[in-house]
Amino acid sequence: MINYAPIEVNSYLCKMLYEKVPSIVFTSATLALRGSFRYFLNQSGLSLLEKKQVEQIIVDSPFDYDSQSKLLITGFLPEPKDRFFQAQALAALKQIFDTVDVGTMALFTAYRDLDAAFDYVADDLYHSQRPLFAQGKGGSRSAILEEFKRVKNAVLLGTSSFWEGVDVQGESLSLLILYKIPFQVPSEPLVEAYIDKLEREQKDSFMHYMLPNALLRIRQVLAD
Repeated sequence: MINYAPIEVNSYLCKMLYEKVPSIVFTSATLALRGSFRYFLNQSGLSLLEKKQVEQIIVDSPFDYDSQSKLLITGFLPEPKDRFFQAQALAALKQIFDTVDVGTMALFTAYRDLDAAFDYVADDLYHSQRPLFAQGKGGSRSAILEEFKRVKNAVLLGTSSFWEGVDVQGESLSLLILYKIPFQVPSEPLVEAYIDKLEREQKDSFMHYMLPNALLRIRQVLAD
C-alpha cells in the first residue's frame, strides 16, 4: 500500500474553497504570532488572494496575564539532547510535585518521556495520597480529565491530544509544566518533506517552519 499527501495545502484551499465561498471567517486564540497573521496566511493559502480580499484584526485577550500568571523558565537544565537532561528534568519535576500542592498538569512531546516521568514520581505521589493521572495509564482521555477537574491538587501527565482543546477552570489547574518545547519530529515523512522543500528554496526551515509551529502549540495550550 502506498499513501501520499501534499506537503502544502494552500493552493488547494484557494482553488477549492476561497474561490467558491463568498465569505469565510477564521477565528481562534492562536492564529497570530508576534502580532502578525503572516504564518497562518501562508500556510492556509490566504496569502494567494488579493490583499483587499482579506481583512485582519487582532482582539486583546480578556485574561490579565500580567497579574494572573507567572512564567518560569528552567535555564539551569542541560539541553534536551544532553545525556544528563532526563535525570535532571525528572528530578526537577519530582521536586515541584513535592513542593507545590496544587492542581498540576505536565505536558510531554513523547510517550517515552511521559512513561519515564510516571515511573519516577508514581510511588512518591501514592505515598503522599496525591492523585496521579496519566495518558495511556488506565482510563480514556475524557475520563481522566474529568477526574482531574474534580480533584483540586491532582497531577496529570499528558501528551499528544492534551496540548489543545483542554479547558480546565479554577483551582483544578494552577500549575502547567511543559517538559520540552513542542517541536515537530523532523523524521516524520510530511515534516521531513516540507523541510526539504524549504531548504531547496534556500529558506531556514527552523525559522520558517519548526519554530512557528512550536510557538503555535505553546499558544494553544496557554489559551486553553
